Amino acid sequence: MLSAPGQTNNDVHNDACLFGDDYRNWGDSYNNGNKVNGVATFQSVGVGYISACPDPDGAGPRTAVLSDTNGDGRMDRCTQSGYQQKGIAGDKEFHARMNNTNMPGYQSVTFCYDPERNGCADAKYQDGIFINWIP
Repeated sequence: MLSAPGQTNNDVHNDACLFGDDYRNWGDSYNNGNKVNGVATFQSVGVGYISACPDPDGAGPRTAVLSDTNGDGRMDRCTQSGYQQKGIAGDKEFHARMNNTNMPGYQSVTFCYDPERNGCADAKYQDGIFINWIP
């Protein structure tokens, strides 16, 4: 459902992981079990927006950058330099939150391995979700 105006009470948490045996060719990544660490991006199109792009390790060396790439005033890209490592539930995962307060319809969110930090359009490894926002 849509969140109340100005709120995130019905936001959607999108938690994702990179998996694979192909990690040796990923340059800045390394394999930790079957979950792969590296630069990843959530990219949103449609009626919703990205409301949170959490820092993957608090105040450590990893970064999370939230941006509006198309100039419409809504955040549509979250790029994280690595997966979460805080010693809490959700470690070895990437996280972003989606929200919508006023427009029913569909939001598509693509998650990808993104060492170039340029979004998912050219990504070899990607997956996605669809959110149907209703009143």
